[in-house]
Amino acid sequence: MLDIEETLQDAGLSEKESRVYLSLLEFGQGTAYDIARRSGYTRATVYDVFDALEDKHLITKFPANKRQVVAVQDPQILVDQLRGKLENLETILPYLHAISGRKHETDLAYFDGRKGYLASVSNTIELQKGKEVLNFYAHSPDFVPKDFIETVQNKWRTMGEAGTKMKAIIPEHGSALEYFKQFVDEYGWEVRSAPLDKYSSLVSFTIVDDYVIMHSRQKEQHVVIRNADAAHAQRQIFQMVWESLKKENEK
Repeated sequence: MLDIEETLQDAGLSEKESRVYLSLLEFGQGTAYDIARRSGYTRATVYDVFDALEDKHLITKFPANKRQVVAVQDPQILVDQLRGKLENLETILPYLHAISGRKHETDLAYFDGRKGYLASVSNTIELQKGKEVLNFYAHSPDFVPKDFIETVQNKWRTMGEAGTKMKAIIPEHGSALEYFKQFVDEYGWEVRSAPLDKYSSLVSFTIVDDYVIMHSRQKEQHVVIRNADAAHAQRQIFQMVWESLKKENEK
């Protein structure tokens, strides 16, 4: 038979949290004095454990007769939390394989759906910190959610603060220009724009180290390729376009 306290600890609770949590499950609710008496811990320790369990959304606190009473939540919450963590891990598993340092010449990871897309965007931004990054940036029409733009901008600030140097080719469009302006001013990133009638891609491409990253915000798809030859070829293409836009942008 499974040891209940040990199983709870395997699920992420400390020894003290497990014991206090089980006491609350047995009696439904109680004060720090009640639980201290049942668990053998001091009231100061129980108060600390109450805070930890509340942070985990496993208990609620409420006042009663000038005392603080704690009520335990349905244990299903703990199971749901663990299931959610497992789903998050499964979402980023292809990305972990892609950066695992295997000796393969090529690694490929594919993500789709909003949850997988956002997780991959966050992880690949981590990959770019402190590096030289080349970016063919997509046109940003109205379907791109504002909260997504804010999330990426916050991630980019951490990149800039970490010393990332970016060159970006963007469509000549107000939203794209505005999107980059603050990063040009704050971190010295370089941007050149192409006329919208010649470059209106809805898909972005990022080149960093041996990686080529394709992301489609409209389709919520993200592809990460680790291949040195592909990255080298994309750098050459970027450089040709970058130089061709120099005179255009100086007009």
